[in-house]
Amino acid sequence: MNRFLLPIIILMFSCFQLSAQDAEYIAVFENTDATVYRDGQSRLHMDYRIEGPATQAEIDKIRYFFSSFGIFESFSITASSASDIWDVSEITLPGVKLMMHKKLFMLCGINTVFVDGEPLPVETFCRKMLKTN
Repeated sequence: MNRFLLPIIILMFSCFQLSAQDAEYIAVFENTDATVYRDGQSRLHMDYRIEGPATQAEIDKIRYFFSSFGIFESFSITASSASDIWDVSEITLPGVKLMMHKKLFMLCGINTVFVDGEPLPVETFCRKMLKTN
């Protein structure tokens, strides 16, 4: 069954990639010592913001990608008090690598990741950027 999963994911990327390419969003991680960590079951917990989606349709598309990607035990995306800023809280399935987030972010149109105030291109997004958590 796993041999069928990769072609389906590739097909999903190719079908939705064009629609996400127009989007230019950023992910903002602050206080990563407290907001990004692995628990005793090897699940990655992350709290961060996505800045840029201005319409409900845009955030619904991002939620769809998050739901379809299959790496989360749970996640929530909620509006913050500021416009076009969304709070994200997530818990991955055990053993999910941060590299999967890079692929998801690119699919969603998140092109830049700010880690404790430092802007980094999403292409180089890796666990080292989030310290030793």
